[in-house]
Amino acid sequence: MGMTGRPPLPTVTVAQDGSGDYNGTTEKPIQDALDSLSATGGWVHIKPGTYNISSTITVPAYTKLTGTLNTNLKLTEDANVNLLEDSGNFIEIEGLFFNSFPQSSSSDLLHLTHNYHTITRCYFGDSHDFAIYLDGSAYRITNNYITSTIDGGGIKGYTLTDSVISSLILYTHDANGIFLEDSHRCFLTNANLTIGTLNLDNVDKSLFSNLNIAGAFSSAIDEDSNCSDNIFMGCIGSSAVTVFNMNGSDSIYLALKEV
Repeated sequence: MGMTGRPPLPTVTVAQDGSGDYNGTTEKPIQDALDSLSATGGWVHIKPGTYNISSTITVPAYTKLTGTLNTNLKLTEDANVNLLEDSGNFIEIEGLFFNSFPQSSSSDLLHLTHNYHTITRCYFGDSHDFAIYLDGSAYRITNNYITSTIDGGGIKGYTLTDSVISSLILYTHDANGIFLEDSHRCFLTNANLTIGTLNLDNVDKSLFSNLNIAGAFSSAIDEDSNCSDNIFMGCIGSSAVTVFNMNGSDSIYLALKEV
């Protein structure tokens, strides 16, 4: 007899044309689908279409949420909420488009405060605070695209630890392209930032490599004096003022290039 393992987790679909397990054009069928898996975990796949989001979507632990880049989750004009939040660990988000109306007063597109999450191949449009807010440990943020034509920042990491942000393209009109605060043992690599700055406040034992930052604000990289023991390697920067404003203690700077 062959080996047996854990039975496959349930999979449900959301659609706008009646072909899903849950159907509609707002956050309700998405939340109902996620709630149906709250006890077991599982996979929610959202079929293409624009879903108008007026209240926060909450993703439970051990859940995979996927779509296509034609799956657009968009905050409505009168929304003043985070688009998506988490309520537990081990969440995967892949292949979705998150956006908001420029007129809305929304907060973050993703506001995540638990651990062991993966976000990959997602597109983030306009946000009024941050496209992605991270508070926790062991995140894997890879192969994402962030562009905002309004005042929102790119990624905020607060008390972020043991996490990887890689293969990122970011264009933002806010000074905070990526802002890490009170964060430790993070790895940021292979990222292109336009206009926004890499801001570091009380960050230590982290590695920053292969970054290309065209900062239009005070600097391309701003390492505050309360940072320590970081490594910066192979970074290219340009700025109207100070390109590399490095004030950390015991940090290492290798092959930094101003253009």
